[in-house]
Amino acid sequence: TEAMEGRDGEGGAGDAAKALQLWEAAAAAGHADAAVSAGSLHYRGVPGVVPVNHARALALYTSAGERGHVAAWENIAAMQALGHG
Repeated sequence: TEAMEGRDGEGGAGDAAKALQLWEAAAAAGHADAAVSAGSLHYRGVPGVVPVNHARALALYTSAGERGHVAAWENIAAMQALGHG
């Protein structure tokens, strides 16, 4: 996404923190794509910025899946296959 790629050429940890903040807000407002994006960031983490949080990732993916987001269910299945969900 633009926030993670740093369209301004930066792409640093601050961009990850800002992206997470925006995605979390949009997810809370019901946007499934944002929930998947935030979930992915929680799943991977960003050293020193976003800790790995599989429980939060799973909650966000589940929220998106319940809104019909197919990739969210795929992410949940992958997490379970890896023992992370």
